[in-house]
Amino acid sequence: MRIDLRSLDGKVVVVTGAGRGTGRALALVLAEAGCRLVLFGRDAAALDEVSATITKRGGFRPVTHRCDMANPEDVERACASVRNEFPRVDILINNAAAWLAEGFEDSSVDAIADAIGSAVTGTVLVTKHLMPALKASDGADIVNLVSTAGLSAGTRGEIRSEPFVAAKHGQAGFSDALRHSLADQGIRVIALYPPDFAGVQPDSAEWERTPGRRDGRNVMTTRDIVECAMFALTRPRVMTVAGLVLANPR
Repeated sequence: MRIDLRSLDGKVVVVTGAGRGTGRALALVLAEAGCRLVLFGRDAAALDEVSATITKRGGFRPVTHRCDMANPEDVERACASVRNEFPRVDILINNAAAWLAEGFEDSSVDAIADAIGSAVTGTVLVTKHLMPALKASDGADIVNLVSTAGLSAGTRGEIRSEPFVAAKHGQAGFSDALRHSLADQGIRVIALYPPDFAGVQPDSAEWERTPGRRDGRNVMTTRDIVECAMFALTRPRVMTVAGLVLANPR
């Protein structure tokens, strides 16, 4: 696929769940493209590490906000700070979500509430609070990192955690509804549906290796997920990659 990241230069990008995993990888790649980053995450130390890494690699030093996406007050406070510093936000990437491996009978009430709150409530509220800044952009994008767990086919035994499946279906439904409501306002809503994948980072040797390995089988890697996001973001604005469903080889 053809990806020209030059079109992202100078854009203001908010990434949630940016302290580790896919969020961290997205932040490093977007910084290399010349974006001005605002990073949300629960772990302030992890955010500091990402910020320092980006600066060392030659990118603009990101603005960071410790934010628990399952806590509405945290989300409102962080978004208010963003709007005060950046009247315009060009890209919002809703990546934060608490992983829950157990089924609902084996999970604590707090763990279930956290999984659903961070993925669904957090995604909805951060989008709501940043909407004025997104509408101030000449052409904003909202990217929701969902999961194949958010698709009907994703419940066929691959994901055994009912609360996680419920959370991802909530994100998927929100993405579809939001896309329709914003269709005439120049804001694209992109939903990505990755399956299980191997975690790698842009500043590691594993980034260049493909495919990844997980549980003794070949799978895609974080790099594949990031490149799909970059592909969707760099399409001409005459089109929207509404939903991108990814699958590992069988």
